[in-house]
Amino acid sequence: MYVRFNDITNLESVWVNQGNALGFTPGVVIPKNATAVKFTEYNMDIKKGNLFTLTTLPIENVDPKLAFQYWIEGVQYTSGE
Repeated sequence: MYVRFNDITNLESVWVNQGNALGFTPGVVIPKNATAVKFTEYNMDIKKGNLFTLTTLPIENVDPKLAFQYWIEGVQYTSGE
């Protein structure tokens, strides 16, 4: 399972976590819980859970943009699908 962010405009931070239930995604995907970097692919171990959550911190008074793609077992999905 992979995720890649194609647009993180006007966002100070984007954190990615994974787990096995809605409301329970304690696994940190990016080492040291760092923020996502545009166009970088992040690998998620599906054995640690098949769900992932995104937490964003937008810059005040501007419209944020977030676009990402993710792959599960070789099938690509795009945000909004």
